[in-house]
Amino acid sequence: MNLDDQVQLLLNNAPEDENVRNAMARAVGPVLKSLASRMQHLNYFVIRGTESGFLITTLSNRTLPQVEKRAIYAFSSEKDARAFPSSSHRDCTVESLPVTHILFQILALESVDSIIFLETSGQSDRGVEIRRRDLQQLVQQQLQKFQRARNIPPDLA
Repeated sequence: MNLDDQVQLLLNNAPEDENVRNAMARAVGPVLKSLASRMQHLNYFVIRGTESGFLITTLSNRTLPQVEKRAIYAFSSEKDARAFPSSSHRDCTVESLPVTHILFQILALESVDSIIFLETSGQSDRGVEIRRRDLQQLVQQQLQKFQRARNIPPDLA
């Protein structure tokens, strides 16, 4: 499924509320597509923990161990996802998801700081990190642009 189809599927599954659908179509969708277009893959493999939630990994800063962040890993291959140490837990499953859907779900997960896309199979030490805070700011900026455009008086010309 290409990025346009992925975003369209999200729009199709959005609540029936017109304001929500407009925000999805004009702000959330374009941001997700823009970020997803920078990724190398259309789908990634994620590890689901208990209760179908994403497996969240707590990472410590090497120089400041007291500084932690909570991240979700998205793997370019199923093999890499299954090789991740925590994936062997009996309650964990590996699932392939469209990249835009992963990004969309991250928006709502307050318990997560970042998602790390591991682009190259076998290289778990290099990835593309997208911070949830940055994603939220991009969506907020798009929403503000959309709101300003809607508030332009019709007799401006």
